[in-house]
Amino acid sequence: FGGFRCLNFFRSAVFHSKVADKLLVLVCIRRKHRYDFFAVLSIDLAGEREEGLFTIYPEALSYANYSFAKDTLERVDNGVLKTCWYEWARVTRYALKYLKNQTFVSKVGGFALGEIATALWQVSGTCNELSCATFALNAGWRAYRKISKFGGDVEPQFSDNKYKFIAGIEPQTYAMHVECPVLMLSPTNSNEYDCDRASDTVSRIASNVFKAVHYSVGYRNRVSGQAFKNACIFFDEFLKKENSNFRCPSDIACEIVDGKLEVLVSCQGEVKKVELYASEGEAEPCVRCWQQICGGIKKQDGEYEFIYQPYQKSAHATFFALITYKNGFVAGTKIINKKA
Repeated sequence: FGGFRCLNFFRSAVFHSKVADKLLVLVCIRRKHRYDFFAVLSIDLAGEREEGLFTIYPEALSYANYSFAKDTLERVDNGVLKTCWYEWARVTRYALKYLKNQTFVSKVGGFALGEIATALWQVSGTCNELSCATFALNAGWRAYRKISKFGGDVEPQFSDNKYKFIAGIEPQTYAMHVECPVLMLSPTNSNEYDCDRASDTVSRIASNVFKAVHYSVGYRNRVSGQAFKNACIFFDEFLKKENSNFRCPSDIACEIVDGKLEVLVSCQGEVKKVELYASEGEAEPCVRCWQQICGGIKKQDGEYEFIYQPYQKSAHATFFALITYKNGFVAGTKIINKKA
């Protein structure tokens, strides 16, 4: 438990993902001589391993050890309260209580990477100790893995066990109960994480709560340097400031006009630039080839217009925009798909 430089910390955590995806990292503000700085409490949730320090779960809770649970993460055989996910969320709550009881702590934020971020989603939706939370490579929808959102697949009929997992464990279930500001860091080309559904999860958060998604374009199972910077700006905004008025609502729409695709991006606030990205013909996010579309025209009321000429015989095109604000924060729109 000690101080750190924000950017270096995130770079270390994400690049060492084999460790970080088994850890939940809580970021807090510490006040000393009237200056704010961050400190970190890194919590091991994975439990027993061959070497190093780790959380020791009692024998009755041995199913909370990741080595035991890793092959049955989507099973809910004995109810949600008897799953590793529930125990991981409980450990996280204990850590939050510990931090909030420290006299030098003013606010607490959360950061989690990979599958363990599900526990942070659950805590964010069920307790009020968090002032903000950042999730990397986890928007939920684990049960829908390999089922393309834009592929025209029929809604699957899951087993009763899988429906229990979706209703009791998955992040999209808890998102509607989250009341603290949320930042989601999403690679666009992951074969494990579905960026198309990221905005589906975020959209479930109440409209009066800050929420944003950042896309790392072309990245697979890691995120970009700009994502690190975004996280730093986010924590500065919602941990250091007593009350933040920063908001970044946006929308994107597409229509066919004279054989071309007209894409309209709307945004509010002090916008520095808007970048549009497009990919054609691929329903699976992991194999898309994203290209930046230039020539956007700023219109009235915060709208930006882009004209895109699809390839001949192209079946459909996928779009999203990245909006850069004057404070350096970069937020993405939802991802949309349009038949060409």
